[in-house]
Amino acid sequence: MKKLLTTLLIAAVFATAITLRAQEDATPKADTNAPAAVKKEKDRLFWNGKLTAMDKKAQTITIKKKDAEKTFLVTSKTKIRKNGEEADFGDGVIGEDASASYHKGDTNAPIKAISVRYGLSDKQRAEQDAGNTNKTDTAKP
Repeated sequence: MKKLLTTLLIAAVFATAITLRAQEDATPKADTNAPAAVKKEKDRLFWNGKLTAMDKKAQTITIKKKDAEKTFLVTSKTKIRKNGEEADFGDGVIGEDASASYHKGDTNAPIKAISVRYGLSDKQRAEQDAGNTNKTDTAKP
């Protein structure tokens, strides 16, 4: 009887080990050749101000707000918009409103831009349009 219990116990241990191994093999592994995970939206920061410089050769822009400025690298992955529409690097005009978004931990100079906006934001354009529609000519002929 003791020999039978010992044999059953050993068989149960082996069966458990085989089952666990089968589950590990069935679990999908992370692809080590896959690109790094995209950073979360909460890790994104924004810099708003005036466009003060553009270097087409280096593909950088500089945005100044109050007493500080930052230089951003515009890459092929950077999304660029002007006045709410898709745009190109060269569509920016020195002195106009601009903003750039970048990853929170990026402290290298120039900072790699996730997105760049030239001109008014959608919200600013909506406010401007609302202001223009409220200003109607009330003069009578």
